Amino acid sequence: MIRVLVDSASSISPEVAQQLGLHVIPMKVSFGEETFLDGITLDASGFYDRLMARRHLPITSQPSAGEFLDVFQRLTGDGSELLCILISHQMSGTLSSAEAARDMLPERSIHIFNSLSVSIGQALMALAAVDMASANQPIEAILAQLERMRAQMRVFFVVDTLEFLQRGGRIGGAAALLGTMLSIKPLLH
Repeated sequence: MIRVLVDSASSISPEVAQQLGLHVIPMKVSFGEETFLDGITLDASGFYDRLMARRHLPITSQPSAGEFLDVFQRLTGDGSELLCILISHQMSGTLSSAEAARDMLPERSIHIFNSLSVSIGQALMALAAVDMASANQPIEAILAQLERMRAQMRVFFVVDTLEFLQRGGRIGGAAALLGTMLSIKPLLH
């Protein structure tokens, strides 16, 4: 059996994950002194409520190698193979934590896949992997399909307000002011 694990940056809800038999390891989100587990102790609505109410932006952090180790042991304890489809290494250290945990379990069949994506891009890869695993496709075929998807996929998004780009230091105050006055909604990738 091949099990599929993603991190919560994939934006897959706990309900959808449960329906599909997909496993999700949560990222951490800290607002000041409060730290939450993404998708578990903090849902999207709570995140946006806190984001709007706070002056400072939240800080996110990846699951630790120890947290990955616990999940890996649980999901492979019965001899199952595990495929982890994770947020891009360019956006988070999640991949490094997972690789460190995998290296502690050399006798287990654990495959770490760098999605080079986030959110819907990562989720689409996970859904394809779950479908193929359910059809008893071998891990090599699943990894080959994920590599094809990764090479062809681009994720674009539009921000509704420039406020958070400015607060996060991505754009300056003048650019935010001018963009807001002109109702500019940039297309980002």
